[in-house]
Amino acid sequence: MGFMEVIQAIGSPRILELGTKRSNPEVSTLQKEHYPFAGEYVGTDIQPGLDVDVVADVHSLSQTFGEESFDVILSFSTFEHIKYPVLAAHEIMKTLRVGGHVFIQTHFVYHEHAYPYDYYRYTREGLSALFPPTMNFKTHGASFHYPAEIHSERVPWIPGNQAFLNVHYWGEKTGHTPTHFIYDLDALVPSPDPEVVSFRERIKSLNERELLELREQYRQLERREENAAFIILITEELIERNGDSTRV
Repeated sequence: MGFMEVIQAIGSPRILELGTKRSNPEVSTLQKEHYPFAGEYVGTDIQPGLDVDVVADVHSLSQTFGEESFDVILSFSTFEHIKYPVLAAHEIMKTLRVGGHVFIQTHFVYHEHAYPYDYYRYTREGLSALFPPTMNFKTHGASFHYPAEIHSERVPWIPGNQAFLNVHYWGEKTGHTPTHFIYDLDALVPSPDPEVVSFRERIKSLNERELLELREQYRQLERREENAAFIILITEELIERNGDSTRV
């Protein structure tokens, strides 16, 4: 099922839409009419104005509405205006109920437009990274929309390159939100070498004299890269014990 079918199946969901103040008084961007099945639909913005039911800062969203208080949180052309997106994402997750859903539409390529400020542009991976599995969140989809071309005197447009005006994200809260944001760095940090881990544990049981002798032994061996790594580990252990790099 798609996003609309899934949230409709919740049954009279309580929905919060972010950034609903009209930038043009004559044009409403409120999406309420597309969700007639909502049990309650609340529009919020950092400033009072037309289409704003509750004034709230997304950086402290749960303080205004309470934790786990909405089934669905929507954001349309708003995330590019949020100053601290990681903090905002954390607050959104806290305000969402377990089993609830988030849908975000923001820009990948767009002209500067300050309402009142314009901070960021996003890729699919960038949006997904704000709602990682480490925060008990599951990504159902991230996609680009509205193909566009970028033209510049310095870098001519190359046919076949891809650019898009918008990027969409859909995610689901699978468990309670941790108090602090837990970054999903597993893909960026290589798994520790078992041999290095074992060596580090072994040298912790040696006294300082034994450490110095072992380091000298490695220095006398053929200068291979792995020996240099062990010498560094021994030196780090000595510095940690002495608290003074000039003594080792």
